[in-house]
Amino acid sequence: MSNFIGIDVHQDECHATVQNEEGEILKQGYFQNSPSGFERFFDGIDEAEVAIEAGDAWQPVYDWLDENGYDVKLTHPHKTRIIAEVKIKTDCRDSEALADLVRADLIPEVYVPSEERRKLREIVKQRGKLVKEKTKYKNRIRAELRKRGIEIDGVNLWTKKGNNRLKELEIGPINDFLEVMRTLNDRIRELEKKIKKIAGEMEEAQLLMTIPGVSYYSALTIIAEIATVERFPNSEHLCS
Repeated sequence: MSNFIGIDVHQDECHATVQNEEGEILKQGYFQNSPSGFERFFDGIDEAEVAIEAGDAWQPVYDWLDENGYDVKLTHPHKTRIIAEVKIKTDCRDSEALADLVRADLIPEVYVPSEERRKLREIVKQRGKLVKEKTKYKNRIRAELRKRGIEIDGVNLWTKKGNNRLKELEIGPINDFLEVMRTLNDRIRELEKKIKKIAGEMEEAQLLMTIPGVSYYSALTIIAEIATVERFPNSEHLCS
């Protein structure tokens, strides 16, 4: 007999509801979002269809379930209306609703990239986050200059020469921001070196880079987000 399980996943712990084919609750409770927690809760549950919502902490439990032979489905939280419309939301109700959905075969599944593609996506996104963070510090430096009525013409402030001009002003906050930007630049360069190496070893990236204007970073971004074109029925779905 198959079991149907809904799991409400949080950063540190999960709440799960186990149902049989008739919807009777066989087991329910919390467990740690860790391999030892998964093993304790799933001890004695050999076969099950499992539904979990996509969020910030889904990957550890998803990977463990997949590796241990469970039929696990990742669902889009905004499309899981039965949960979104529950007026009083609790972990217990959420996991029960997910168990109901997977038992009724009504789970709106989300595509799950391979672990390799997920790691690639993390690297690309991390580089993007650091670039955005660096932009924030540039804006803070500009704000410090405006606050003091200082204008620096004829030089790009973000070159070595421009940085030296800024340091000559001996303004504490600006020097602090420049130091943070130096650290960010070092990390961005490390990630770009890694991205460039990965792109050089991927046939898909090499093909994308034959398109005018597509750099190794752009190629890896496209690959990381699309994962595999086979999951799209046609070009219109891919472009959307």
